[in-house]
Amino acid sequence: MANFASGADSDRNHASGVNGVDLTGLLGAAIRERRSSLQISQEQLALRAGLNRTYVSDVERGVRNPSIKTIEKIAQALDVPVVALLEQKPLHRK
Repeated sequence: MANFASGADSDRNHASGVNGVDLTGLLGAAIRERRSSLQISQEQLALRAGLNRTYVSDVERGVRNPSIKTIEKIAQALDVPVVALLEQKPLHRK
């Protein structure tokens, strides 16, 4: 039986997908990559999404487990579909 954290956010519980993939880490990396490509700061993203800048930082670092509603807000602020943030793809490193 699956063990799910209660509440919308969990500071220490990381969502693991198939094969133990760290989904919160992948989500955070995708958000950071898209934000960087738009050349906006965490503060600007937070303002666009109606979130706190420190929360955005935590999500990007994979230490917060955002709700679906929060992921939707972030995706809208980044002008991408939610699925684009959840796709597993190699990250472009510079």
